[in-house]
Amino acid sequence: MTHVFNQCPKCSVDLPDGATSCTCGWRKRGTARLERARRVPIPCAHDGCEYESMLSLRLRTGWANLCRAHYEHHIQLGADKFNRELSLDTREKRRAFIMEKLGAMGARGLALRVPGQDDEERAVA
Repeated sequence: MTHVFNQCPKCSVDLPDGATSCTCGWRKRGTARLERARRVPIPCAHDGCEYESMLSLRLRTGWANLCRAHYEHHIQLGADKFNRELSLDTREKRRAFIMEKLGAMGARGLALRVPGQDDEERAVA
């Protein structure tokens, strides 16, 4: 069985017989791109929200389609709950908790930077 190859007029790559386009962007005249149907916007699950959802998030009550603002709100609620459960009520306590958890990374030779450390180095330079 023999294969018939044509060459792309733009980049001269061998194309199989009947090809109507090439990876370089060349497209045979008269072969229009198929029009994609516009996706139907799905509204945010929160009452009164006028924005369309960008993702689905699993909540205690099931799956909810959320816009960006309400997604960030739910993530922040989870972070606040986590901090309350561990009594991380100040920034210093949260920073100490993170440094304790990331301490193993420091032991492996990764440099952990403290907020403001870059500013001090810039002032010296």
